Amino acid sequence: MSPVSGLPFVFAFNFVFVFVFIFIFIFTFIFKPGFAAAQAATQKTQANPAKAAPAKTGAAKTETSKPKQTEKTSVGPATAGAEVIATIHGVCSAGATPCETRITRGEFDRLLNTVNPQLPPTARRQVAALYVQLLALAQEAQKQGVDKDPAFQERARLEHLRLLSEVISTRLKEGLKPSDQEIETFYAENRDRLEEVHLFAVIVPKAAAASKELAQKMQTRAAAGEDLAKLQVEASTQAKSEGAPPNTDLGWRGRGRLGPFESEVLQLKGGGVSPVLEDAQNYYVFKVEAKRMVPLATAKDEIVTALLNQRYDAKVGHLLSNVKADLDAKYFGPPEAAPPKPGAEAQPKPTTQPPPPPAAEKPKQ
Repeated sequence: MSPVSGLPFVFAFNFVFVFVFIFIFIFTFIFKPGFAAAQAATQKTQANPAKAAPAKTGAAKTETSKPKQTEKTSVGPATAGAEVIATIHGVCSAGATPCETRITRGEFDRLLNTVNPQLPPTARRQVAALYVQLLALAQEAQKQGVDKDPAFQERARLEHLRLLSEVISTRLKEGLKPSDQEIETFYAENRDRLEEVHLFAVIVPKAAAASKELAQKMQTRAAAGEDLAKLQVEASTQAKSEGAPPNTDLGWRGRGRLGPFESEVLQLKGGGVSPVLEDAQNYYVFKVEAKRMVPLATAKDEIVTALLNQRYDAKVGHLLSNVKADLDAKYFGPPEAAPPKPGAEAQPKPTTQPPPPPAAEKPKQ
């Protein structure tokens, strides 16, 4: 959980799912049309070479017959990456002879850059194998008329809209990144959000006999300066807990990582000990060994994300403010309650707290 709590964050999607999904989309909307156009042009050239004109296939130029050897051209911007690096036999446009699809280096590099610009060269073969599989399955789907199915076309339309939305979101964010000065200002103005404590805890299970009295005894001794690791061993022994005593050192924790005891813990000064706190299973005694600000170098990336998301939300909110939909209440049902007007007191949003510190062992029977 980020030390910059209460601010929106963007989470990564599952890589494998996104990887395959983007590949399918690239093939359906970008590469496949280029392949078909290039193959059709090649067949036309072979059928009537005297009247054939050079085929224009756009950014994705894929050969489906042997490259011409009639003239030499210099290697420059127009021909860079034009060498064929893969020939896929058995994948082609209808009626092509021989049935094959040739992929140039430029085409494959564009594909890699679209999917993941940081993909290591060692992964190219795996990507190629996946791409070949996608082409083969897509060819079979076209043979069976899947692309003519209204349900498929609707899914493709929605995916097209989703991808447009994703790309424009990325472009909008590119111009919203905060400067170093803005990051430092946020850091200085949000010290309370960026504070963290080195936390220790003694845990006493409620299932133990006289557990509350035992927890109070541990709290008194902890406040007197006794070592919490030693107290935890005694508490676990007296509670007849199974297994080794839990680790008392919970490490450095900031807002959003202190469970339901966040406010009580953050009120403690360095060296302070909390009163006995409890949840449904255990009693807790916390000690704050030290307090500090999260270093700027550590918090910088999360501050950038927080500021970027704030600005993006404002930008999108402005764009959507000019859009209005009138929905048929008979079909969609009654409208939801209107959001609070600007300036009205906002209701606090429920937050999902992380789990409390490690629970104590179960008492022995």
